[in-house]
Amino acid sequence: RLRVSRTVDRSPTDVERMLRIQPELLLQIAYNVEAVDATGVNIVLSPVKSQRWLRIPAHVEFWTPPPHHSNAIISLRWQAIHLSRYFPVLEADLAVRPGTSTAQVELNATYRPPLGFVGLVFDYFVGKRIAAAAAVGFIDAICGAIDKGDLVSRKVEAP
Repeated sequence: RLRVSRTVDRSPTDVERMLRIQPELLLQIAYNVEAVDATGVNIVLSPVKSQRWLRIPAHVEFWTPPPHHSNAIISLRWQAIHLSRYFPVLEADLAVRPGTSTAQVELNATYRPPLGFVGLVFDYFVGKRIAAAAAVGFIDAICGAIDKGDLVSRKVEAP
C-alpha cells in the first residue's frame, strides 16, 4: 500500500471541482504529454529521476469511480506496457480531504508484486521505488498545477 498526500492552499470544494472537470488534463500535466486519449496515456517511469538505467514504459488509465467509492474523485491504473507480467499493476484513488482553509490531495494506491518470492525481493530493492516514483511524481505535479492555477487555465489538446 502507498499513501501520498500534499496540502494545497485552496478550498476543498475548488480543488475537487478542478480535479473533476477534465481528468485527462491531470495526466497531461503530470506527465507533460501533448494529448491523452480515451484509453489513457503512455509514459515512461523511472525509480530514480537522476538515473536512467531502468526505464519502464507504462500505460496510465483513469476513470471516475462510483459515488460510494471511498470519496475518490478519480481512479487511476499504471501498468507496464512490455513484460507486464513481471511488474505490478498500481491502482490508486485520488481524493480531496478538507483542512482548515486548505485542502489535502491524497493518493491511496495498492499493488502486489508479481512472481512470488522473487517478486518480493525485486520489490524490496527496486519495485517499491518505481511504485513510489509513480505516486509521488503524479501527486506533486497535480498539486503544483493546482497551486499555480494551471488546472483552470490550460486547455486539453485533441488527440
